[in-house]
Amino acid sequence: MTRALLLASLVAAATLAGCAGFGSGLLRTTVPETDRWLVVPRRPGDATPPAGTLHLAVPAFHVTRAFSERTFVYRQADGRWDLDPWREFLVAPGEMLSDAARHWLRDSGLFATVQAGESRVTPDLVLEADVAELFGDYSTTPAAAVISLRVLVVDIEAGVRHRAVYARRRPLADDTPTTLAAGWEAAYGEILADLERDLAAIVAAPTERQGPVQNK
Repeated sequence: MTRALLLASLVAAATLAGCAGFGSGLLRTTVPETDRWLVVPRRPGDATPPAGTLHLAVPAFHVTRAFSERTFVYRQADGRWDLDPWREFLVAPGEMLSDAARHWLRDSGLFATVQAGESRVTPDLVLEADVAELFGDYSTTPAAAVISLRVLVVDIEAGVRHRAVYARRRPLADDTPTTLAAGWEAAYGEILADLERDLAAIVAAPTERQGPVQNK
């Protein structure tokens, strides 16, 4: 290769690199970063030392298929359901919500232990939950953070002690994902506070089977 041909090749390569890096944008693609959130409400006040004698198991929550992935789900005014590829939970919703419930109930002091499931300690009560709804509802004005759970509390010896549906719609001040995540967190905190009160009643009451489903 002659010196002139080599020089021409170098100039052409530099020109292509410049076009790719600083050109009109036809060859340059900017990929948005994915934003991730955790919905982890904290129980108000200081943690209460364990005062109860019962052991509670809280297995990972089951989540309805439509909301089981980490991606944020939105309901739009025209009836569409959208998945946001750039906004998601840090971990799967079932794991995230059940872990938050365990921390909350440990801090309540109602139980001697609160386990995730498998343990060398045999639980007295098992709390199971199905997450039926977890989405941002932009079909209404104002928009709302929606979350609902079907909860079942089973006494290992006596059977079902409690069954209820806990649901919240938290109005949103704007349509940003940050506000939506904060809305979910506030709504779930209200649900956990209601659940704590119901569990306190169960712990204090004589063992008896539960009647029809309650709506909370």
